Amino acid sequence: MTIDFESEFLKADNLRNFGRVDQAIEAYATIARAAELGGNNFELGRALHGAAIAAFQSADSNNQESSYLRDGLNYLHKAAEVFRSIDETVRLGTIYRDGASAFAKAGLSSQALDYFQKSIVELQQSDEFGELGATYTKFGDYYLARNDLDPANQYYQKALDCFKKDPTKGFYLATTLLSIASLHLKKKEYLEAYEIAEQSLGWFSADHGGERYDYRQTQLYGLLSVICTHIAKEKEAVRFGVLFEQGLKKIDPRSAKNIQVELESLL
Repeated sequence: MTIDFESEFLKADNLRNFGRVDQAIEAYATIARAAELGGNNFELGRALHGAAIAAFQSADSNNQESSYLRDGLNYLHKAAEVFRSIDETVRLGTIYRDGASAFAKAGLSSQALDYFQKSIVELQQSDEFGELGATYTKFGDYYLARNDLDPANQYYQKALDCFKKDPTKGFYLATTLLSIASLHLKKKEYLEAYEIAEQSLGWFSADHGGERYDYRQTQLYGLLSVICTHIAKEKEAVRFGVLFEQGLKKIDPRSAKNIQVELESLL
């Protein structure tokens, strides 16, 4: 069976970024089956990892019994086994990062902290500063969700330092800016939040050669609709509010609910 892996991954990634989680999981599973039949362990691990990330996206917050959490962890553990077998240290570091975020979302703090530290240890052994920066961002998100704002900011700044060493990681930088804007909103620093959220939205709204980021854009529309109400930008608040509602309707209900829960936690 011949398969164009990059083309199929683009389709699966766009489904996930569009919030079509169940379709994305099936697309990654199809890629995994083709990779396994062809004896391509790297692409197999990559597909299993993608399925895990998609499943985690729909897992309910603070629900340790979520079927999406269970399925995601199953995919993640299989991906870790594959990457260990081919000595892919960097990929293993990213797996620990995404597992940490999933544990944190489920309210499993000790497991989350353990996985974050494992991710940092693995990635510090490489020169993949962008991936290390992404782990610092997710670690910052862990503290932001717990209203522990000083360590959240410290990890976001570590992430920005990493991205200076690897400017090619535009997605990770834009995601970090979204997190920093959320931090400023939490601190009621509305002008700072507005400026940084606009920078993040500018990247996600740009043309990226077929890649779609509707999930992130919807997050930012919601964030900006709230921010604009606090800085007397009524017309922008309404515009972003309309875009937010339209975005929520385009993605699957579980993903939409998670976006709304995350936004409400910042208020």
